[in-house]
Amino acid sequence: MTREQKVEEAKRLRATGLTYHAIGGTFGVTTTTARRWCNPELMERDRELTRQYFRNPINKERQRERQRKYQQTAECKEYQRQYFQANKERIYKYRASRVDPEIIARREQRQKVWQRVYAEWMASKQREARDA
Repeated sequence: MTREQKVEEAKRLRATGLTYHAIGGTFGVTTTTARRWCNPELMERDRELTRQYFRNPINKERQRERQRKYQQTAECKEYQRQYFQANKERIYKYRASRVDPEIIARREQRQKVWQRVYAEWMASKQREARDA
């Protein structure tokens, strides 16, 4: 079910008298999210308040500091360990692709082709500008 379908279903459930808490439980989201889904004006107001909050440099720094503190907690370290275990193959494959000589050679070849194509394009634009 897409997000839009969930929002439509949440609105329908709310119209039948279901509480935001029950709607949130149905979709596995918070009560606040259920309220926002059912009330687009509230969603837009909350988005604007969040934008205003994070435009303030002091609040940005507070958020960064909270993130730094969280990254030092055991909970975060455990999450990172579990994530690594669950995605170990994909992570190793990505890391290997960053140093694999064959992949690096292909990247360099693509870059050379791109540079040549770009140089030809620029030359044609310069010729057009001279001729005009």
